[in-house]
Amino acid sequence: MVFLGLLIAGIAVPGLLLGLLPRPVAVAGLFIAVVAEVATVSLIWDGAAVLLPIARFPGLVWLVVVGFLLPRHRSHRGSESPPVAG
Repeated sequence: MVFLGLLIAGIAVPGLLLGLLPRPVAVAGLFIAVVAEVATVSLIWDGAAVLLPIARFPGLVWLVVVGFLLPRHRSHRGSESPPVAG
């Protein structure tokens, strides 16, 4: 669950800061990432195992939704045309 939480947080934070994702979607991703990281406690305490499906299934659904919402191309700020490779 640690890697799923890091993946979701790694997408949600830039999505929120750069405005690539709608704010509610990015905040939901951060919440799911925190739950996934806290679910790691289930290695020590069996009572925390209830967090595993709470993080796993919404996390996978969130990743699919974000896959559709992320823009395909980045807009270049401050320039009217994309830079030319050369």
